[in-house]
Amino acid sequence: MASAGAHPADVVYAIITVAAISYNVDLILFGRFIDQRLVAGVVDVDKSSPAADQRGRTSPSTNSYFKWAEGSDYVHDVVAPNYQRYPHSLAFYSFFRSNRRSVLFHDVPTRFWMPYECPALDRALARARDDLDRQFLTFLRENYCVP
Repeated sequence: MASAGAHPADVVYAIITVAAISYNVDLILFGRFIDQRLVAGVVDVDKSSPAADQRGRTSPSTNSYFKWAEGSDYVHDVVAPNYQRYPHSLAFYSFFRSNRRSVLFHDVPTRFWMPYECPALDRALARARDDLDRQFLTFLRENYCVP
């Protein structure tokens, strides 16, 4: 005898599917946000001009209507702050998205978790394969390591 309600596994699959789509849309929108701010080199986005921040602000589009309940500019108000609160994510994602030519970063707060030990980065710097890798490793050495 068939039940009138949805099968619990179907509900779980639906939730997982919606979450996966939502996450991928956020990554696409975050990538576009980064692309609008990329310049060659290492850029402290906290010290960039206010005009650079406004480049990413657009009027609501079909992309922002996907998650209309979160604000008038979903990418600027929700997606970017969500990823930017993790300084490591912004730096690494911008580095690889720019084909190793740019690093966007925020100043790391005092007592924030640092993912590397400085001696390990020193060893990696000694074996950097090109100037782009050397630039990124130097950035990591100056901002993301503990002695």
